Amino acid sequence: MSIRRRVLSCFKELHKTRKTVFANDGYALNAARLRINEEFNKNRDVEDEIQIEQLIRDGYDAAEYLRKFVVQAPYNPETDAFEMKLTKEHHLEDNFPYLGESNTKEERKNK
Repeated sequence: MSIRRRVLSCFKELHKTRKTVFANDGYALNAARLRINEEFNKNRDVEDEIQIEQLIRDGYDAAEYLRKFVVQAPYNPETDAFEMKLTKEHHLEDNFPYLGESNTKEERKNK
């Protein structure tokens, strides 16, 4: 696949991710659209293939990060609470309370 095609594919992937991650949030959708377009336009004149490859990787990494770590939590006035919209792609980890200066995994397991 040509570099031009791969750049366009990355561009499309970022916009597809934006639409999924920020669904029903007009402000975030617009801000993300502007930022994606700004970054691609800023690097429009890059000709070095190695640098272009790195930018493509960065784009795909950004899309993956958005899918895994950004969570929408709109307010629901009926329940008076924020409701998170988690998907299978979201990266979840166990949360441990902070227990002081020495808070290693081993110490948390023993408490």
